[in-house]
Amino acid sequence: MKLRNVFAMMCVISMFAMPVWAQWQVVYENDFDNLSDPLTGWSSPTSTPIGIGTTPSGRNFLGPFDEENDLPINVTLTLNGLPTHTQARVSFDLFVIGSWDGDLTLNGPDIWGLQVDGGSTLIQTTFNHDPQSSNIQNYPDWYPGPSHPGQTGADEIDSLGYTAVNFVYSFPIDDSSTNDGHDFTFNHAGSTLGLTFYSDLWSIQPEPEMWGLDNVIVEVPEPATLSLLAIGGLALIRKRRYDFLDVVVLAIVSGGSIRVFDKYLPTRLMACLAAVP
Repeated sequence: MKLRNVFAMMCVISMFAMPVWAQWQVVYENDFDNLSDPLTGWSSPTSTPIGIGTTPSGRNFLGPFDEENDLPINVTLTLNGLPTHTQARVSFDLFVIGSWDGDLTLNGPDIWGLQVDGGSTLIQTTFNHDPQSSNIQNYPDWYPGPSHPGQTGADEIDSLGYTAVNFVYSFPIDDSSTNDGHDFTFNHAGSTLGLTFYSDLWSIQPEPEMWGLDNVIVEVPEPATLSLLAIGGLALIRKRRYDFLDVVVLAIVSGGSIRVFDKYLPTRLMACLAAVP
């Protein structure tokens, strides 16, 4: 076997010695249709009552959460015993109910967000109930930031049956094209994951400002089997010559998918191959 082939194979092994993630597995899922659900994992450091409500239109959801005495709301989902992973992602539907005032300084701003405990903030923005006024909410941008007309980006409007204005924002998994550019995938490696949904609303009008969650799903990537990598590696070693196509085929076979988890892998692989004598 030529020395060049040995070095090439070392490049491949070094790139794929780490786990190759082929697909995602659900570690939490709840549509809140079970009214007797104990809601294991949900808590509130601000002592916000947590329960399952039903909209006038008959849809069950987690909430509603309203800020009595204008106290901020924090509602946390804590997941324990997670399998080995390096990333996670979350999807959900957000119910926005009542006279939210967006980023207005009068009776506002009405802020809503999602944060990874001990990690990054995935979104912090404002919503406004009035579509007739312009530049009064931050979504789909962040707060503070650019302003947009009320109800911008809403997937449903007045569908929940309340007399107050209401709208739904859906954030499906791995579909940022329909999330106004939002993709709630983030780095995470611990066995425990905490996600805190929070708000800071100015509910000083007679009509309350409320929110809730539905269809909450959390996923982590599942390690693919690396047995095929060993088979492919042996086949490559036995070849008389080496070319880059071998590496591409081996990468696809080992991962079971062309969607390789490490997006920087092609760059690192090419750099390694460039150094092969």
